[in-house]
Amino acid sequence: MLKELLQNADDAKATEIFFIFDPRTHPTDRIFDDKWVPMQGPSLCVYNNQPFTEDDVRGIQKLGRGTKEANPGKTGQYGIGFNSVYHITDCPSFISNNDILCIFDPHAQFAPGATSSSPGRMFRDLDSDFKSQFSDVLSLYLGDHFKLEHKMAKSSEISSVPASDRMVQNLLDKLKSDGSELLMFLNHMEKISICEIQNSTGELKVLYSVTAKITDGDRLKRKQFHASVIDSVTKKKPLPAIPVQQITYTMDIEDTDGNLTTWMICNRSGFPNIENVSKSVISAHKNEDITLFPRGGVAACVSHNYKKHTEHSAFYHLSLETGLPFHILREENLWRDDNGVGVRSDWNYNLMTSLIAPAYLKRRYFPGPDPTMTVIQATPIHVVKKTLRKFLYLFPVKRVDIQPDWYCLVKALYNCIHADLKRLLPVVRAPHMDNSDMHSVIYISW
Repeated sequence: MLKELLQNADDAKATEIFFIFDPRTHPTDRIFDDKWVPMQGPSLCVYNNQPFTEDDVRGIQKLGRGTKEANPGKTGQYGIGFNSVYHITDCPSFISNNDILCIFDPHAQFAPGATSSSPGRMFRDLDSDFKSQFSDVLSLYLGDHFKLEHKMAKSSEISSVPASDRMVQNLLDKLKSDGSELLMFLNHMEKISICEIQNSTGELKVLYSVTAKITDGDRLKRKQFHASVIDSVTKKKPLPAIPVQQITYTMDIEDTDGNLTTWMICNRSGFPNIENVSKSVISAHKNEDITLFPRGGVAACVSHNYKKHTEHSAFYHLSLETGLPFHILREENLWRDDNGVGVRSDWNYNLMTSLIAPAYLKRRYFPGPDPTMTVIQATPIHVVKKTLRKFLYLFPVKRVDIQPDWYCLVKALYNCIHADLKRLLPVVRAPHMDNSDMHSVIYISW
């Protein structure tokens, strides 16, 4: 659920987001009426540094739909992001720009004047009289900027399991464990913070934060890439007219626990050889049976200060295991047919073989100016072998570790190496290969 809100914030071009647990029970003297009393209890507040737009407000008023519908240029593909908050609340609300308060009340139980035909309430142009009369309500939002508040009702008509403090803490713990990977493929987001309000003092305490760092030049490349995607989506370009583009950049991800990882990331869009794309896919896209966009990305960890070799989770909107030694973003994520055949499976196959596999192999991960030979001097052979083992780890080899849905991607990787005669696999040579660890020079041919 929190990932959906993170993706929504990214769609709004926010660069920073806070998830804040407030365990306090707030005063009830200056509230709308007695129906609002349950909303003054513990809450989860979410803040990002971009205000809601009028389109956003209209979009989230439509349950099950959103302004992202049929807009694959945005991370939250299916437009259900805001609606996911109903997992922990019956009555979400937000304040934006300190001048608009929106309350969503599907069962018309809490908001003043809410009815089944008008399930909620919007207050605009909040003046000093309103702020004074309902000051206890507005104090829930932790100031002018915290604009999303998901109140946890003790009982619920939406869910048979009422939300609890422990449930929210579990969600925040999961976000903490996934935060580093989530930042890799978002379009704008660069920092995620998890906070808590101290019950006794009311002070805000940052429990954890993770930050993505990229250069200004790479940030510009990412912005231009995203703009091109939006342009193709807005103009509803057919598959053959979508330009093929690719960006590669390095991202450092650092968190407050002292972990630092460096990732090489490649984002790619458009099919490079449209003649190899299934006719069924081209036809379905033309007829808008498929409204997704041909875009994918891969990320490989090139350095880290802690061991993480056992975690190979793909970046999906849901955390699906792949068994691959790199992370993947696929725009179609869960689009596949139950029996593995059909146009959606064809789309997945084409995306993996024609777009994702070439993206992963486009960039060499081992340093050296000569693509055919690397010369290493005054370095122990065991150090060279250790470095090469790290490099070779980036290539999937153990079929037993890989989920069956990804076999075609693995095969496509090696087919690309063969078809393009890519020099990616090393052969180590030394003038005199013996049992000694130090050699005057070591040659690695590719």
